[in-house]
Amino acid sequence: MILNQANGFPLPKTSSLPILLKESSIFSKFDLKSRFWQLGIKPSERHKTDFCIPNAQYQWTVLPFSLKVAPSLFQRAMTRIFEPLLDNAIIYIDDILLFSKDMESHKKLLNKFLERANLHGIMFLEKKIQLSQQEIDFLGIKFSQGTYQPQPHIAKELLNFPEEKLTVRKIQQFLGIINYIRDFIPKVVRYTNPLSKMLKKDSPPWGPEQTQAVQEIKKIAQNPPASKIPGNGKRIIQTDASDHY
Repeated sequence: MILNQANGFPLPKTSSLPILLKESSIFSKFDLKSRFWQLGIKPSERHKTDFCIPNAQYQWTVLPFSLKVAPSLFQRAMTRIFEPLLDNAIIYIDDILLFSKDMESHKKLLNKFLERANLHGIMFLEKKIQLSQQEIDFLGIKFSQGTYQPQPHIAKELLNFPEEKLTVRKIQQFLGIINYIRDFIPKVVRYTNPLSKMLKKDSPPWGPEQTQAVQEIKKIAQNPPASKIPGNGKRIIQTDASDHY
């Protein structure tokens, strides 16, 4: 592998996962063993990974975890290896999800996937393999019977935050969690806007409006409605041009 050839290779966005699944109902999940260490480095490139200890100097022969470009390089390599299957597979670094509409087609998909994995020497963590499931968790989202919703532990993190006088740092962390599950909270900006105001340079002091926003978000986020995995039919676009939100 050449270490500078894939800097910036994109990772899939979690928000696009439901669209990619296309009404699938059977899932399998794989987690790669030792992650980046499965990729070897060309001898001519190994000098870029030099590191020293007392009285000795070493070079990595496999992709180390500490390289800034490691996630992009690994994503690119896995995408190339499994490219023929990407219509029914999602690869996020070392996590791989396979999906099909029925069991028969899923068996064929699994056979093709494992053939390519064996061909390229890809190793998986056996204890994390899940095969032919009707319900599965992937990247913080639970997929089940044609629907999807965030895993409960994500929203439960919000309960660890105080309800009054959050620091700027705490507000950023709180909104960061909300941003991950915002697609599951109707009119989410109505609740986050009072907190977003607090991040501005000339922000107002913390008041009842902010406290109420935190309380309401915590409550609503704990039981978000499940969304249907989109099909291939017509789409309905809902927009909001409110001056206030």
